[in-house]
Amino acid sequence: MNGRNLLLDTNAIIALLDGNKIVIELANNNILHISFVSELESLSYQKLTAQEKTVIQNLLDDCIIIELNSEIKKLTVILRTKYKLKLPDAIIAATAYYYQLPLISADKAFSKVNEIELVQFLD
Repeated sequence: MNGRNLLLDTNAIIALLDGNKIVIELANNNILHISFVSELESLSYQKLTAQEKTVIQNLLDDCIIIELNSEIKKLTVILRTKYKLKLPDAIIAATAYYYQLPLISADKAFSKVNEIELVQFLD
């Protein structure tokens, strides 16, 4: 597999599936990683149809899902405390930091996290 390793936030997954040209261009020919948090968030939207869940699952199957480990837990506590992030955002930021993956997100909360490389797009 060739390409750059990238971590997609949940909103980037949704934007990708919605055909956002910026996110499609960022994702194209790259190795996509997703935190288990984004996996759960993507699949647990209340109003998803069975077909939409299948489309999401197909995308997730093409990504590397990153599970929680003890180092990410430690970093989550540090980043959540330092930047007052919501817990899911802190886990995603800690994952990006631990694996040194650029984070693709539209969420402005990540812009204050100096420890990560944020590639921000507009919704």
